[in-house]
Amino acid sequence: MTLRIKMFRGCYISKDGASVNGIDTVRLQAFLCYLLIYARQPQTRHHIAAVLWPDSTESQARTNLRKYIHRLRHILPDTDKLFYIDTNTIQWRADNPVIVDIHTFERCAETEDISTLKQAVDLYQGDLLPGCYEDWIISPRERLANQYMQALERLTRLLEVEANYNEAITYAQKLLGYDPLRESSYRRLMDLYALAGNRTAAIATYYQCVDMLKQEMDLVPDEGTQQLFEQIRGSVQVSKLQRQQMTVLMVDIADFSDLVDRFDMDALYDRLNAYMGLLERIVISSEGDVIKRMGDGLFATFTRATDGLQAAYRLQNALCEFNRAEAIQFHIRTGITTGEIHIVDAGGSQESELMGHPINIVAKLQAITPIDGITLDEATYTACTAILTDDITQTQLTTRTDKHKVYILTT
Repeated sequence: MTLRIKMFRGCYISKDGASVNGIDTVRLQAFLCYLLIYARQPQTRHHIAAVLWPDSTESQARTNLRKYIHRLRHILPDTDKLFYIDTNTIQWRADNPVIVDIHTFERCAETEDISTLKQAVDLYQGDLLPGCYEDWIISPRERLANQYMQALERLTRLLEVEANYNEAITYAQKLLGYDPLRESSYRRLMDLYALAGNRTAAIATYYQCVDMLKQEMDLVPDEGTQQLFEQIRGSVQVSKLQRQQMTVLMVDIADFSDLVDRFDMDALYDRLNAYMGLLERIVISSEGDVIKRMGDGLFATFTRATDGLQAAYRLQNALCEFNRAEAIQFHIRTGITTGEIHIVDAGGSQESELMGHPINIVAKLQAITPIDGITLDEATYTACTAILTDDITQTQLTTRTDKHKVYILTT
């Protein structure tokens, strides 16, 4: 029996590949998450009850705790093999065979081995239990997020030492996507692009930094970033920055790291390449352009918002046939935004680079999009109301300085 527990990007439990149901409330998920986060030391029942039910009386909090232990035993029949539970304390058993994503992540994130660091980065699918807003989770959530960023920094450094610049760029982009207000990440990416000989992309990254800092904090890049930009700019002639209203689509495969764990790598990547080919054909036939592929994710642009949404619909339909009778099945999350895109074009044979607020926002939509769902920003939703065919849920995407109205489409 293989039992897996995931806490990144939400709570999910599987047994021999099949989902285990019943962990269906945020409080029950928080209870399990708390025990896993503090697995290294026994937790007293009194302390757990006080943390999870701070507004209840001590007697009611202890009663609540007993109920949740009972529910956990009902959902996981082997609970007493997974935890030490007595009248005073509860603790996770370190010798049990269960695979817990946060435990594996912490072990892998502290190494200096490239392949192990890649495993850590793949495991971090999103913030720790994002649906939980209790005070106690803030510190471990931030600690794991910092470990993720440090692992990405270490990985890019090690790949740079090996002169594997293109792969280092991929992970530097992940770091920047996670925290787009971290100016040092822009400089890191600019350096790597310059080392790879893609100075146009390095300059585009600088303008992306300018755009983000201005829009989110009304700041300009610091002196070190500007000096690096001037050094890079001195080696290539860049045409004037162009602006164009466009729609950006980003699609990625849900829980791809789980597929990496379950299937043969050669078979998985053959399947992934076939899927990417399907996606690219749909984008092109929908009057779009494929901009960039990043691992299991892909960016595309469209002149009309309706073309972008139609492409998303077509991909969902095509995936039903693509997955039919196949052991390796892909389920996706899709985000679509519309707005002003900045285009840096060096001319000649060098590729153009795109940047701007819509690209920053579309990457964030992945965290709130349900599996097989599509999330639109307000501009895209307004442009596409005539062709919307799904159930629609309105919600908010919160950035560091603002809240954006977005719409989740589910079939």
